Amino acid sequence: MRASLVFVAGALLATGCEKAGPTASGKLSDDETELMSRLPNNVGLAFGGNLPRLQKHLADSPIMKFARVGNEMVSGTNAWQDCLAEKKFKNMLGTVDVRDGFELKFLMTGLDMDDLVGCAKHAKMKYELDSDNKFIAIEIVGPNIKTKLPYLVLSDGAIYGNYSFNISGGDVDFQETNRTQMENEIVATKKDNATHNEKLLATMEKADRKMGMWFAGSAEEGTLIGDKVHEVFGSLDLEGGLDVDATVQMADKRFTGQVMDSIDSARDSARLLGPELKQVLNGLTVKRDGDRIWFKLKVSNRQLNDLFDKFGSMMGAFE
Repeated sequence: MRASLVFVAGALLATGCEKAGPTASGKLSDDETELMSRLPNNVGLAFGGNLPRLQKHLADSPIMKFARVGNEMVSGTNAWQDCLAEKKFKNMLGTVDVRDGFELKFLMTGLDMDDLVGCAKHAKMKYELDSDNKFIAIEIVGPNIKTKLPYLVLSDGAIYGNYSFNISGGDVDFQETNRTQMENEIVATKKDNATHNEKLLATMEKADRKMGMWFAGSAEEGTLIGDKVHEVFGSLDLEGGLDVDATVQMADKRFTGQVMDSIDSARDSARLLGPELKQVLNGLTVKRDGDRIWFKLKVSNRQLNDLFDKFGSMMGAFE
């Protein structure tokens, strides 16, 4: 799951419209709508993934090699992810709320409790499993981190997860969620849920949801960048390398111009750092269309390996 979070964050950082624009998946499928009906309404961002497609390319991705170095600080994380990568995921969909700390809620299909227990054992992670086999809390331990990640099996077999934390003074404070809280959250979605959030659903329709990972939403309400960024949507894929396609709607045209100028300046500066970075920048397309900026980055695995070989040690990886 940590890798999923890395991908979502990476897509947002690389974020974002040539008039041809990104490929929109359009109306949500019945399966996607069903998953959204178990998630909260008042959130700004949704994310998901074509997990079978993503799993197919994970093993060959230099990005995963890089992520694994950071994961080593959290006991068992790499073994946990390796184990999950062998399971038959079907779908994943979640929401992110950053108005008061960080809260991520998500649903996965294709897995069952036996898969989670088996992977926890494989990774030698401590866990607590309820006697009815419907709830598990897996312990995560690392530098300045000790928390439990909860998973609840719903009546139709879908698995519900909930991670929450606050950052204060550089410290991360995880908020552990128990079974009763999670069950109450699911009950609450019977009255009000994300399928009632027309603005979010409309943005989700613009994303290419067949790709390995995708995100869609708005930073407009209750976020630190809401005065500068409104709608965002895009995707990330690992087939043969890294393929990021994202669109950002700017709140202020003046700020849009500043972003474009900053990108041009970054290109000029980065070229001084060598051909490896220049190759990556050659794969970046940035175009403006009114108040929207479209970012397209396509880099091969070979180019990523070259980049990490040169700069990895600066980032604490690839000694």
